[in-house]
Amino acid sequence: EEYTDYIRNHDNQEGEDINSFLCVPVLYPLFLSMMLMFLQNWSGVNVLIFKTVEIFTAVGSSVDDYVATAVVGGVQLLATGCSTMLVDKAGRRSLLIISSIVMWIAMSGLGTCFYLGESLPENLGWFPLLTIILAFIGYSVGFAGIPFLIMGELFPSRYRNICGSISSTFNLTMLFLLLKFFTSMVQSTSFHCVFWLYAG
Repeated sequence: EEYTDYIRNHDNQEGEDINSFLCVPVLYPLFLSMMLMFLQNWSGVNVLIFKTVEIFTAVGSSVDDYVATAVVGGVQLLATGCSTMLVDKAGRRSLLIISSIVMWIAMSGLGTCFYLGESLPENLGWFPLLTIILAFIGYSVGFAGIPFLIMGELFPSRYRNICGSISSTFNLTMLFLLLKFFTSMVQSTSFHCVFWLYAG
């Protein structure tokens, strides 16, 4: 009889937990977090991180591919370090807006470089490197860390672990899909279309 009561109470507790999880104060922050994770990945900067040399080769930059990759890595390190100091002073929303605008400009510019191709003037051979550096600066200032930072602030403490797990899993799934289909998207359209899509 005691065992039956325990099972019944346990089932009731589980039902209450599910009902309290499926409510606006929990699902709304979870949705916001997942949306930030989606935007973080489909801004296209993660493609630049994993395929930097390939992209520099394809765009035909006058700067050596490996030198450009090293420069981009150094810029990302510095920009991320600066963002940790800015996040509390400038505010999360402001940094996310600035990050979005900078990445939009950078991805639009990189797409334009691909669109022009060999028509890009030789004296502007450094421009693709500039757009990628700008993309990394914009990404590092906002979307690189803030989506993870605010996870602990948005979620109710009771469901922080499960919401954080769901959001992180969604983030990694988006990253997998982004990298998995990048080459297919380029083959079916073109580099400039893909980067303009990321800009959008």
